[in-house]
Amino acid sequence: MPRRVAGFFLLVAFASGIYWLLIPKQILLLENIELKTYLKRTLPFPIVFTSRSNLTAFDAIPPEGLGVDFPGQGMFQSIGRLRMLTPAGKVLELTWNRKLPDGGTLIDVLSPSISPDGTRILFAGRKALPDHGRFRIYEINLSDFSLRPLTGHDADLGCFRLPPMRFDAKGVLLPDALRLKIDFDDIDPIELADENQTLVFSSSREPDLGRDHSRRSLQIWRWEKNNSAPLPMSANRNADRYPWQLSSNLISFSLWSRNREVVSSERDNIQYHSSTTSSSSEPTNQWMTMFLHPQGEQFGLLAKASFSMVRTRALEDGRLVFMASSKETPSFTRVGICLGGWVGDSPSARPVNVPGVSSDTTAIFFPDKDQNGNTLDITTPTPYPNNQILLAMSNQESAGSIGLALAGAKDIDKDIPQIIFDDPEFVDAEPVVVLPRKIKPTGKTSKVEKTEFLGGQKEGLILATALNYSAMASLPGQITDSGVGPIFNPPPQGLIQELRIFASERDRFDHPEIPRVQGKLHLLSTFKVKSETASGLVSSGQPTVLAGFDAQGKVAQWKSDAKDYQGRQNSTLGFAGDHYSLIGAGKKHFCVGCHPGHSGLTPGEHKHHEVWNYKFK
Repeated sequence: MPRRVAGFFLLVAFASGIYWLLIPKQILLLENIELKTYLKRTLPFPIVFTSRSNLTAFDAIPPEGLGVDFPGQGMFQSIGRLRMLTPAGKVLELTWNRKLPDGGTLIDVLSPSISPDGTRILFAGRKALPDHGRFRIYEINLSDFSLRPLTGHDADLGCFRLPPMRFDAKGVLLPDALRLKIDFDDIDPIELADENQTLVFSSSREPDLGRDHSRRSLQIWRWEKNNSAPLPMSANRNADRYPWQLSSNLISFSLWSRNREVVSSERDNIQYHSSTTSSSSEPTNQWMTMFLHPQGEQFGLLAKASFSMVRTRALEDGRLVFMASSKETPSFTRVGICLGGWVGDSPSARPVNVPGVSSDTTAIFFPDKDQNGNTLDITTPTPYPNNQILLAMSNQESAGSIGLALAGAKDIDKDIPQIIFDDPEFVDAEPVVVLPRKIKPTGKTSKVEKTEFLGGQKEGLILATALNYSAMASLPGQITDSGVGPIFNPPPQGLIQELRIFASERDRFDHPEIPRVQGKLHLLSTFKVKSETASGLVSSGQPTVLAGFDAQGKVAQWKSDAKDYQGRQNSTLGFAGDHYSLIGAGKKHFCVGCHPGHSGLTPGEHKHHEVWNYKFK
C-alpha cells in the first residue's frame, strides 16, 4: 500500500476507533489469501459485504408457502458468508467456519449494517444443521472480531402468537413453546443512535399470511437493551423491510403496499377487494419508502413513486438512493436517485379508471446497458464518502457474476460504476462502509395520560390534525408537467365530517384443526371532525386503515385544479389505504390527514444528508 494511503488510513483508524485493523494477528486469522486475485482496487475505508450463492438478496417479497411442517417457510435463503475488504487490500472471512458461543456455525448471511459509532457489524445469519436454519440477528465486535447472537438466544421467546408451523418431520404436533421459538425470521438489522443501543430489524414474529396470498408478513421491530422482548413499530400485513436510520434521526424503511382494502362502489364503506364485486378504488401493489420516528409515534412518506422502490438511503447531497425493479423481472436490479419527499403517486386514493397526472419530477437511474450493449444489473446501493455510492453490479468480464462497485452520485444516468471486487463463485453484494456516522439524538417518547383496555389490549391515542393542511403543496412531484400544482391538494374545508378507522385482522394459527383462520375487516372506531381535527382512543396492536367521510356518509372525494399538458386533473378519495397503521399501546399516533402528501414532512424538513463522524483530510 502506498505510504500516503497507508498514513491516511492510520489517521482514519485512530480517529474512528477502528484500531483493530492495525493488529496483524487479527488480520492473519481471518484473511483469505486466495481471494486477493479478485480485488480490482483498494479503498481508503473498510467495506463489509455478503458473498452468497444466489440472487435472493435482491428479492424484497417473501416467498409463498404456508409452512406447516418443520422448520416452517423460510425466506431469502442461500449459502453465504460475511466478508470485509480492508484498505490494505486484504479480504477477511468474518463468519465462514467460525464457531458461535453455542458451538454452531453460520451457513448464510444477509443484510449487514454498521453501528452508528462504527465499532460493530450487525447482520442476519442462519445456522447449519441440526439447527432449524431460520434467520436470526448477529453481531461482530470489531475490537476483537467476537461473534454473538442478538436474537434467537435462549431468553428470546420468539413469536407473539402461534405461527403456521405445527408439525415435525414425522407429522407429530409440536409443542406450542417450540413453535413460537422457531417459526420466524429476523433480517435487516440496524442499531439506533441512542444510549440504549436499540436494535431495529424486520421480522415475521407477528404471524400472518396477508390476504389473497400466503406469504409470511414482515414488520419493523424495535428491541431496547435490557428489555425482555422486542415490540412492533409497524403493522404491515405484507412486508416492511430495510430499516435505515437517517442523519435526521428518522428511520427510513420500505413498505410493500399490497392492501386489499378498497372503497365500496357506493363510497359508503371500506371492503375487501373481490373479483366479483365492483369498487370505487383499486387494491394496491407496489413498494414505497416511508419513515418512522425512532419511538414509533410518527409515520409518513419519504418517497412514493409510480414504480416500486426499496432499500432507500440518503446520500451526502440529501437525495435518496434506492433499488427499483427492472422492466424484465420483479427482482430489484436497478438503482436510482430521487428527491426526499417525492409524492409521485397514491394508488389507494385514486378512483377507478382515473389516470394519473404527469409531474415535472422524475427519478434518474444508472444505465441499464454498458458501452457494448450488455445488460447491467445494478443493486444494493449505500452511501460512501465524497458523495459516492457503493453497490453491486453485474461484471461483464465474468459472465453471470456480480461484484462490488463504486460510482459517483452526481451523474449516474451517464456513468457506469467501476468494479472493486468480484469473486466469480459468489454473488458479492450488500456492501456497507465501516465508518461512524452523525445522527441526530433521539428525543423522549410522549405518553398518553390515560390508557385503558379494549378487548384485552391497551389503547393508544390517534390525533388527526389539520385535515385541510396545505404545507405539502410544494413537495417534489406536486407540480404538473405544465408547471402548475399541487397535484395532490387538500380537501376543501368542511368536506370531511367523520373519520372511520377499520381494523384488518391478522390470520390465526391456533385452531386445533384448521391450519389458517383468515382475519376479517371490521369498523374499529369513529371520530367526529371538529375544526378540521379529530382524535380519540383506539384499541392498539391491530393493522388499521383510515377513511374520511362527508356529510352524506360517503368517502370524501375532491379534485385538484392543476392540469397537466394533456388536461388531466387529479381526483382524490379520502382513503389512506396504501398502508396499515399501528396504534401503539399508551402512545400517540399522529396523522395529519387521509389523503396523499399529507402524512409526512414539509419540504423544509426533508434534510437527511448523510454525515460521517470523521474529519476528512
